[in-house]
Amino acid sequence: MFGSKSGFPEDEPLNRVTSSFLTNNAVPRSMKNDNEQGRLQEFERVNPLAHASDASFNTITKLVQATLDIPCVAISLIDRDTRHLKAKQGFDLASTPRSEAICEQILRSKSPLVITDLTEETRFAGASAEGSSLGLRAYIGAPLVTDSGHIIGALCAFDTRPRNFSAEQIERLTQFATVISELFELRKEVDYDFLTKVFNRRGFETVLRREMARLNRDGAPCTLAMLDLDHFKNVNDTFGQPVGDTVLKALTKMVKVNMRESDYLARLGGEEFALLLPNTPIIGALKVADRIRAAVAAFRLEAYPDLALTVSIGLVDISRYYNDFDAMMRDVDNAVCISKSKGRNQTTVAEHAPQRRAGGLEAAE
Repeated sequence: MFGSKSGFPEDEPLNRVTSSFLTNNAVPRSMKNDNEQGRLQEFERVNPLAHASDASFNTITKLVQATLDIPCVAISLIDRDTRHLKAKQGFDLASTPRSEAICEQILRSKSPLVITDLTEETRFAGASAEGSSLGLRAYIGAPLVTDSGHIIGALCAFDTRPRNFSAEQIERLTQFATVISELFELRKEVDYDFLTKVFNRRGFETVLRREMARLNRDGAPCTLAMLDLDHFKNVNDTFGQPVGDTVLKALTKMVKVNMRESDYLARLGGEEFALLLPNTPIIGALKVADRIRAAVAAFRLEAYPDLALTVSIGLVDISRYYNDFDAMMRDVDNAVCISKSKGRNQTTVAEHAPQRRAGGLEAAE
């Protein structure tokens, strides 16, 4: 279908993509060889699952379908445990365990991958099983690389018959993958607060709901902290909005100093912030909250020595709420209100609602 401009015969089989052409030219972005935690943090930053169903991504996968003359195309996004298939053309599979994903190999090799016949594939766990169960035979995939060089998944295509792919076809797929990666970077801007460069409410709620779903699977502890700067309106009214903006950015920095790479910070609006602490019980979150309150109380702006700040904090153990997102947010908001009613610059742990699990309600301890 395509003439090769790279010196490869068009009918040359490329099962494992290791040629100098593919290694040096087909993936123009620099790709990091970071640990898995860094990749997962980047996955949350880009937040591709919130956008991959947009019409523009469906348009791209349809173009891939036509360009490669191939029946099945999808954007494959790999998070901690799951491979999510988005903007699908030609088949209905929505997700699989990550361990069964063929494109898991692309995360390791950081190169495009071609398999000419899945039924004869023995190198990757789950490849032949996935192919036979869906009636698929040939596979081609190219990595989705973020601006910071992490791979969050692949643009993949399947044929129902064994086939080879030319170097130009692989290059075309890689170019489409680059376009998708750039679109994800543009889309992520709607999930971030312009002033503080942390998640906004939309982006944070996506992460929070995903964390709640993870807790339902593995039961690990997790705490949500809600932070509200005390008397922030007086700061804006007395010193002006530019100083208020400086204060908000300073609070962001103070929280970041006291959080881990695996934690998530957001500005929900105005002076209200949220901090998600995975794998952290309430007792550990109380220590984090105390450090943040102390840092805020000690903060001073040299040009405004009379400006003093405090923050009121509410904590909630989100593992007790199953999927009741609204109840959890209501309880943590109430905890912040209690901190303010008791004089501000305090931390309050939300009273636990009955523990919610799939089998029904369980009495709180």
